[in-house]
Formats: sequence, C-alpha cells, structure tokens
Amino acid sequence: MPGCDGPRYRSVLLVREDSAAQTLADLRGSACVCNESDSQSGMNSLLRVTAPLVRENRFFAGHRFTGAHANSMAAVRAGTAAVCAVDCVSYALLRRHQPAATSELRAIGYTASAPGLPYVTAADTPQDTVERLREAVAAALADPDLAEPRDALFIAGAETLTADDYA
Repeated sequence: MPGCDGPRYRSVLLVREDSAAQTLADLRGSACVCNESDSQSGMNSLLRVTAPLVRENRFFAGHRFTGAHANSMAAVRAGTAAVCAVDCVSYALLRRHQPAATSELRAIGYTASAPGLPYVTAADTPQDTVERLREAVAAALADPDLAEPRDALFIAGAETLTADDYA
C-alpha cells in the first residue's frame, strides 16, 4: 500500500481535488486541520514536514483539531481547511470501506517515514511472558482462518523493533 514499508509508514498530505496547491510549500498562509494534538500521524508528522518551510515562526495561518482523521478529511473537503495529514493505513481503510470520506481529495505528498504503532505491554512484564505474547501475535498472523480479517485491516505482518527505532 502506498506509504507503508514493512514496519514503517508515512502520512499522506491531502488537499481538495480542486486546490491549486501542487506542493506543501504552496499552502503557506493557509489553515490546516489535525486529528489530535498528540497524534504522530496527523500532527507531529505534519509539523516535521513543514518545519523547513517556516518563516517568521509560522507556516500555516492557523490550525484546529477535529478529533479524527475522517473529520480532518471532511474539513478539507468542505473547504474550512486547506490540508491535513492522514496515516496511510487509515487513508487506505477509509478508501476501501468509506469511499465518500476520501472523495474530492488528492494527495500532494507524504510525510517522513516513521515506525508504526507498537504492540505494548507493561514495562515490568516478565521476558517469558513477552515471548509468549510475541508467539501469539505470530500465530495469529500465520493462521489461515484469520487471513480475511487481516486483509480487511491491511495487516501483513509484524516486526520487533527496538526503543532506538522510535527515538
């Protein structure tokens, strides 16, 4: 799927289909929307890609939070914002299951690649339990009876990353 590479992903930068913008730089002084202030895919990745474009401490004229990627796309479609960033998996899921949510939008680029969200457990989980959890995930990923749900969710595998991969 476009934007995904193994355990890493990118967010797609979306504008209205009829927008004159061809690149992110074309959106200087416009408004953006983000799903949440603590979102890696919808907020932080957008900040990172606009950082080199900032002049006089700003790039966008303003921003607001919508609460969900689908809401951000709706705001761009409605013209109340010029751009949003949506992780490639959410975008692909919406394209597949709610095509109206992605209609009238087009991509003008992608954010930098980042590690996908991890499966997590408590920091003090014993190592043997961590290994059993990893084995259970691997078994679910190999189970032929779960192929259809995995495909519906675009789950193709899992990899073990280190804390350094997320630094």
